[in-house]
Parts: sequence; C-alpha cells; structure tokens
Amino acid sequence: MASAPKTKTETKTKTEPMLDTVALPSSDKAAAVPAQDASKLDQLSRVEDKTARIEEKFARSEERMMRVESALEKATIRLEGATQDMNLQGVREDIAQMRADLRKKPGIVTLFVVALLAALIGAGVSFALTRFGIPGLLPR
Repeated sequence: MASAPKTKTETKTKTEPMLDTVALPSSDKAAAVPAQDASKLDQLSRVEDKTARIEEKFARSEERMMRVESALEKATIRLEGATQDMNLQGVREDIAQMRADLRKKPGIVTLFVVALLAALIGAGVSFALTRFGIPGLLPR
C-alpha cells in the first residue's frame, strides 16, 4: 500500500483539528473517518511501506544466498571430479609408511609393564635410601 507524496497543504491540514472525513480504500463500505484518524492511517501506511521494503530486502538476500549455495554446490561437484581424477598413489604410499611406523611403536601392554617396573624400582630405591641412608648426605 503505497501512499502518494504529500504536499504542504496536506500536511498543514493534518495538524489542524478539523472535522473533514477521509474515505478508507480498504473497507467494503466507504466509511467516513475523522481527520484525526487520518494521521493514524498515514502512519499505518508508512509502517506497511517499511515492512514491504524489508520484505523486498529479505527476498533479495535470500536470492543471493541461494546463488551462493548454488555456486558452492557447483564448486563441490568440480572438486569431487578433480579428486577422482587425481593420482592417489602418493597418498596410499604415505598411509602405508605411517602404518609401518606405527607398528614399530610399543603397544599398551609394553607401556604398562615399563610403568610398573619404574614404579617398583622407584619404591625400592626410596626404601633403600630411607633404610640405609647415603653416607655424608642422608643419615640413617
């Protein structure tokens, strides 16, 4: 609902309290409204205009997002095609090398046994030092 541009005489009549009537275009009957309600109708039409502009902006931004999504989808399809055509032999060799290196590393059981032995040796040394002492450093 677009409102026509206002002239100086129209804005002047809005500020003066008058008993003129304005016809409502949206009603089925041509109902008469006092001039004081005309300013409210004018404000409502401005709000509707702003709402329409916001909806248009939203539609434009939604259209842009759809174009970006489409471009991204096309790029993804091209990338998938490129990776299928790429020689993956080098990647396979790297993975095989990593597996071989990983097999050379100690397993969890070995690490647990080493930790247990380190704890036992540490406890034994601590016991021996407190029991027998170190001559000159730790007395008995």
